[in-house]
Amino acid sequence: MRAPVQVALFAVACLAAVATGSDRALSEMQAPSWGSSFERVQAPAGPNHPALPWFQPLIDRASAGSVLRPPPGGYSGPVVLSKPLTIEGGGAVVIDGGGKGTVLVVQADGAVVRGLRLRGSGGSHNTDDACINVRGHRNRIEDNELADCLFGVDLKQANENVVKGNRIRSKAFDLGLRGDALRLWYSMNNLIEGNEVVDSRDMVVWYSNGNRFLNNSGRRGRYSLHFMFS
Repeated sequence: MRAPVQVALFAVACLAAVATGSDRALSEMQAPSWGSSFERVQAPAGPNHPALPWFQPLIDRASAGSVLRPPPGGYSGPVVLSKPLTIEGGGAVVIDGGGKGTVLVVQADGAVVRGLRLRGSGGSHNTDDACINVRGHRNRIEDNELADCLFGVDLKQANENVVKGNRIRSKAFDLGLRGDALRLWYSMNNLIEGNEVVDSRDMVVWYSNGNRFLNNSGRRGRYSLHFMFS
């Protein structure tokens, strides 16, 4: 009689494993999947951090070409910037991703993101969770503080951008599991200057040409600068 009991226990264990995997998959699906650079980013449905005011309505109300200076304080992500807008945080505006997905996506040309403090992305390599995901051209990402994010600034098919003077720190994972502080993917002719990287994996350049790296510093990482087919 032992064999049927063992088979039954094995079946129960398999069902439990499937259920656990399904729960994990469902949890990952609740955050927007913005990993693919060919995927158009949709407007987020709501804040990830219900205890904080959502930053997205401030962007939605601002006119293209204007300067947005939000009141100092904490806000919730996720945020999608899809118009040429200048955001001036002055170092006093914090956007928290609530541990889900990417905090801020720049899906515009000619935008400026300056002086923000971004933190709390998700931890999924499948969706490339980041503090800032840049998918446009001729944008400026300057003087921001990025912390507790899997990837820092992630450029996907994004050309002629300036990423300058940012302070970037990854999540407290084992070194090989951390994301890259700065990553370029099929992104050309960008300027990466004066960024400070601490406790992240690499600054990595994939299939990207004509980029300039000037006066960046990296500490407690893996390769610091890592070029692949670039």
